[in-house]
Amino acid sequence: MKFCYCYFIFIVIILIKFTNGNSTTAKHVITDYMMMRLDNFNPQDNRMWKMRFMYNSFYYQPGGPIIILVQSRRAISAHWLQSSRVTEIAKELNGTMYFFENRYFGESKPTTDLAIENLKFLSTSQTLADLARFVAAVKSKVAGHLGIIVIGGSYGGIIATWFRQKYPHLVDGVWSSCAPVLMKLNFYKYRETVSEVVKKLGGVDCSSKLKTIFVNLPNAITKDLVKVKRLFGLCDSVDLSNQLNLYKFYDWVTDIFSGMVQSRRLSISPTCKVLANSTDDLIFLSTLFNQTYRGKKQDIPYPCMYCGYTKNIDYLKSTSYQTNNRRQNFYQNCAEIGLFHTTDSENQIFGTLLPVEYYLQMCKNIFGVFNNETLQHYIDHTNTVYGGFNLGATNVFSTQGELDPWRPLGLQSNANENSPVVVVKGMSHCEDLHQIYSWDPIPVKTVKSKALELIKKWLLEVKVTANSNKKKL
Repeated sequence: MKFCYCYFIFIVIILIKFTNGNSTTAKHVITDYMMMRLDNFNPQDNRMWKMRFMYNSFYYQPGGPIIILVQSRRAISAHWLQSSRVTEIAKELNGTMYFFENRYFGESKPTTDLAIENLKFLSTSQTLADLARFVAAVKSKVAGHLGIIVIGGSYGGIIATWFRQKYPHLVDGVWSSCAPVLMKLNFYKYRETVSEVVKKLGGVDCSSKLKTIFVNLPNAITKDLVKVKRLFGLCDSVDLSNQLNLYKFYDWVTDIFSGMVQSRRLSISPTCKVLANSTDDLIFLSTLFNQTYRGKKQDIPYPCMYCGYTKNIDYLKSTSYQTNNRRQNFYQNCAEIGLFHTTDSENQIFGTLLPVEYYLQMCKNIFGVFNNETLQHYIDHTNTVYGGFNLGATNVFSTQGELDPWRPLGLQSNANENSPVVVVKGMSHCEDLHQIYSWDPIPVKTVKSKALELIKKWLLEVKVTANSNKKKL
């Protein structure tokens, strides 16, 4: 399962060096490191690790805000501090930007490997505590800044929202884009939303035909397995008569459409037009499969693909750090947040071959420490700690994309009078966090402008409070 995300969270800050190590610069973006505690909640554990971060103070002037961008569950990259909506905001407000890399992702490796005994230090509470230490260190070293603003998208939006909830004294305002703040084990509404968007953008006929294709695919596999393997380029050793292997194959195929809706919605209509003119459902689906995962057309030779369950489990059992971060991501899904994209609903077009039991089995087979009862307990605990839809924090601006599959678990209405929510018409996942484009739909442009207005309002409140405190002295 892919938890996919705009992969960042922003906070406002100034130029500082935390280590004496070498720093690297690329178009005003500098990479540096800060020492962190392995366990923020155990005073008897003094182990430390080196956390990577980036910063860009090109636009900073005293009196401007501090902006920290906290990455989601992947490596940080310089371009978000060079060309994004956050960059535009920093430029207008004379702010400085930081990019915070979460523990266990990118180059921020708290432990030597990803053994199960080490993954216990991977949690949202540890991440939030890291962020709190980072912000506190910056605030103590930086003079002349005005306010801390946090902005995050998807998982980064979750962290941004919860940071304001848990550490309100360290942040003055949050913009959270497309954040699923309610954790849920069986997130069947994800594929429901994907199905709704395909129908909305591709048409009723396309939606109905796709539903027929997925319903009939198991019969096609049973009828002519050799043909299916040839068309999809599967290795001969893949046994699709094995239920778990079949589940894994379906996972790959259905994720094609999830990716379209979440990140490439403009490709839905052209894809549906191809389907309308297709006379062979298997050739249509396999061509799309090969183009998505190989970037090649069907008549070009390519190595076979092993979409088997056992090989996937063996890969996820590896305790070495990998660039795709799959083991860390899946552990956190099993241990804390769930969010498994199942087909356990009749209101979606992808058949029934991705039940929640498939994901639960993966948690057990990979990590060996989870069962159905403990999984639900951990997720319930997460919602109890952070509140789910019951957001008590103020100065949190939450935006949701109307077409975003993650929207059902995000805030849909104002959390309180000081924490507005906007569902952006025609927007999918985190589009509002990109820079302003001439082709942006009006609702997306509007919400980008509204975010800036609210940030200015929060910073004005900080300034008024600071002036009032000075007068009292």
